[in-house]
Amino acid sequence: MKFKPGIRSRLFLISFLIIIVMALVSGAYLETELRTWLETRIRTELLREAATIARFIEFSEIADSYEVYDNLADSLSVDTSARVTIIGQDGSVLGDSDINLDQLASSENHSDRPEVIEAHRTGSGISKRYSMTLRTEMLYLAVPFQGEKGQGVVRLAVPLSEVEQAVGRLRAMIAVAILVGIAVAAVMSAIASHMMSSTLKALIDYAKSLVETGSGSAIAFRSQDEIAGLAGSIRKLGDDLEKVVAELGLQRDNLQAVLESISDAVIALDANHKITLMNSSAMKLLELLKNPVGRNIIEAIRVPALFELVRNPGHETGMIEFDLPGPVPKRILAHVTAQQVRRGSVIVLRDITRMRQLENARRDFFANASHELRTPVGIIQANAETLSSGAIDDPEKSKEFLDAIYRNSKRLTALIDDLLQISKIEEGRYKLNIEPVNIRKVADHAVATIAT
Repeated sequence: MKFKPGIRSRLFLISFLIIIVMALVSGAYLETELRTWLETRIRTELLREAATIARFIEFSEIADSYEVYDNLADSLSVDTSARVTIIGQDGSVLGDSDINLDQLASSENHSDRPEVIEAHRTGSGISKRYSMTLRTEMLYLAVPFQGEKGQGVVRLAVPLSEVEQAVGRLRAMIAVAILVGIAVAAVMSAIASHMMSSTLKALIDYAKSLVETGSGSAIAFRSQDEIAGLAGSIRKLGDDLEKVVAELGLQRDNLQAVLESISDAVIALDANHKITLMNSSAMKLLELLKNPVGRNIIEAIRVPALFELVRNPGHETGMIEFDLPGPVPKRILAHVTAQQVRRGSVIVLRDITRMRQLENARRDFFANASHELRTPVGIIQANAETLSSGAIDDPEKSKEFLDAIYRNSKRLTALIDDLLQISKIEEGRYKLNIEPVNIRKVADHAVATIAT
């Protein structure tokens, strides 16, 4: 007898196939995305740590010896939870957290490692290889540093077992979701077939009533009740959809309000570098009278370096400073972040003109303060040396030198007091005491101080 599937079987089969296909497709996509995201996160963390270690080696006066480098590698391995290898310019291993000190000299040369070659060539190198010892794939990241004997390389290595474990958990979750989906599909198929059978029976009864009695009022009421229920469901769905749309509109308004409340200038770009959003802070900073949404970023901000950073397809984040011309030139700090999901970018602009001016003023102040401190210290030192050389035996000369030492020590004390007052000014704890001064006395005091 040929099997003819009923409504319930057909609904279950269709639901089952849809669940399987969607689970496999979404599972493959999520697995790829999860693996990529985790590896990118690990690479970013390793690059940051390796760069920090490289700069530490460059700016630290480290003795060029196996023992020092090996101890450093062991210590850094504990801090980074990664295998740390310090490689010399010729590829020899100077230190390795996984190799004993007495085995370093006989360890294999690393000059032919892909990550080491790439690090010397481009400034950083990444490589993945399967470790037969650990039976897992390893991620290697290398960054060069300038040592006493040329350019060396710091290499960090971590197993990708964390990625595999996360992917395994994802697969298990997808398998559970498939089983739950199949069970739900079976239940829903039974319910749906029952509802459809009831509807069909009502329609058949209504048709028979029309044929037999010529009046379908009674059946019509029952049929109308079913249709009313369906209409009610549709109305409820419409009400729910209206609520969702209203909620999305509220979220959009909230987002716009947040952007408008941010003091930094925010600009969102699409994949074609056209402006999709710009808050009022950005328009004020760029001195724009009309919102340039829909125009290319280069039309709003005519800074080629910023445009090159935005259109670079390989960038994730980037930062650049540039001068914005205008009646009052401004120094702008731009932070660009790539949005991989919608293939666009977000630019955050900040006016750092005042900050740079304060930095320059602070630098000039400390340079002048150092010079002012050096003068009385030099005078005190010179007079003290003169006294110790025999001038102390001459009462007249010794008194003159001692007076100079006393005056300059008071001057030095006054300078230190001024520095403390400036510190209070920066902390906001200093109160100005405005009072009249005798300019002549101040000038005479300055001349007398310089004369001594």
